[in-house]
Amino acid sequence: MDNKTSVVIIVAIIGLIGTLGAAAINAGWNPFPAPATPVVVPPSSKPETQPTLVPPDSGSGPTSPPAQPSSTQGNWSSSVGDLELTVMKVELVRTIGNKKMLRFHMTVNNGTTDAINLPVFGYFSAVDSAGGSYPGEPQGSKWPISFPSGQKVSGYVELKDPVPSDIHTMSVNFSQIFGSLDLVNKGISVNDISVP
Repeated sequence: MDNKTSVVIIVAIIGLIGTLGAAAINAGWNPFPAPATPVVVPPSSKPETQPTLVPPDSGSGPTSPPAQPSSTQGNWSSSVGDLELTVMKVELVRTIGNKKMLRFHMTVNNGTTDAINLPVFGYFSAVDSAGGSYPGEPQGSKWPISFPSGQKVSGYVELKDPVPSDIHTMSVNFSQIFGSLDLVNKGISVNDISVP
């Protein structure tokens, strides 16, 4: 028997197994049967005793750390010319081990006469108080493509990488402002932002 014939036989066997399996399931066969019905024992005439709850010791002993806040709110802002960037809230999205994923809620007040672009990919970063830099995650962010002249527009940028849990102050930075000749080769940063 050559290899071609062997392959045809194997494919035919797999097809037969699939057909038989589908027929068995359609006929009501369940490969994962429900567990047996539990046996209910009637209560005895003897009264049950309830456990006594003891209040925790207010003295020494192990304690759990206080819950980490889920967000910080404020009004951290910076301006370059007639463009203002304000961070209103930093949200703790989730924790990963001893690190945290953060989301920065920001508003752009575009007082220029031009539509402005502040792209996340390649141009946004958050920097922690220890000097660590974290790029933004464009897919996890809801950040406008353009900020029209004379308008305030809000959105958020989620960081791509987790930040150590012991970091409590960060800065955000757009390294390049696009769309205005008045702001060519300029960026905008907001410093000393409290993070959860």
